[in-house]
Amino acid sequence: MKNHMMIAAMFAFGVAATPMLGNATTLDKVEVTINIQDDKTKIEPENLPAAVKKTIKEDAMVSELAIKEAWEGMKESKKYYVVKFDNGGEGIDKKYDAEGNEVKKD
Repeated sequence: MKNHMMIAAMFAFGVAATPMLGNATTLDKVEVTINIQDDKTKIEPENLPAAVKKTIKEDAMVSELAIKEAWEGMKESKKYYVVKFDNGGEGIDKKYDAEGNEVKKD
């Protein structure tokens, strides 16, 4: 009887310990995301660089729209500009680099 109890106890311990052993040998992938806030300053639309103004003027989607807001920012040592256009209640945001190239938003 004592042997049966020992065998049952060893079996129960083995079943309970198996998941712990499985996790001890498995390495899980850990993903870390660091969110760095951009440093942006609101500017007057007329203070946008000439290259950005030229790109806006040549863009059929926004060339006829009023500029609602303009922002100048710095990310990874590169200057960029965010321009918010008024599209009859709906806003359109576009991002440009200092050379006037449109930058796809992150």
